[in-house]
Amino acid sequence: MALVFGSPNGLTSVEKDINGRVLRAYAHHHRAKLGLDPDLPISVPSFHPVFRILENGRMQVEMVVEIIQTRPTPFDRGLAAAGSFPLRGGVTMVVEAPKIEIDHEDRAIARLPEVRFLIGKPISGEDGKHREDAQRHFMLALGLASGDTEAPGHFQANFGLLHEER
Repeated sequence: MALVFGSPNGLTSVEKDINGRVLRAYAHHHRAKLGLDPDLPISVPSFHPVFRILENGRMQVEMVVEIIQTRPTPFDRGLAAAGSFPLRGGVTMVVEAPKIEIDHEDRAIARLPEVRFLIGKPISGEDGKHREDAQRHFMLALGLASGDTEAPGHFQANFGLLHEER
């Protein structure tokens, strides 16, 4: 995995393009290990480096990666006219930047990045069924089954509603 971790100033457009390609290929290749549905496309909409200072004063560099799968899912399987909602799942992955080690001949050797944590949200299998039911009930509770559920912005949050003008 040849990820570019960038600097505390962020990633350049070129670095983002490189990481997007690397992460999509990684997710596709390790689809089964990551618990992803074999029949759905994969997207990697978000990845960003995180810089932390450890107790010993050293900086730890990691990357938080979102790997997402989406499947249109009916609100009511027996009533197609009830519309559908986007069932989303996937995995959040925390990848540690490669460490540079010095060998016995004083040569610098970079290790490969290491996946430290995986937080899975499957949309298939038994866990996926529970997730589907939970998302369906949540969407119904918000009243999102009404209106044009096929409209592109129907399920997008309007963060402008958070800011009240006075």
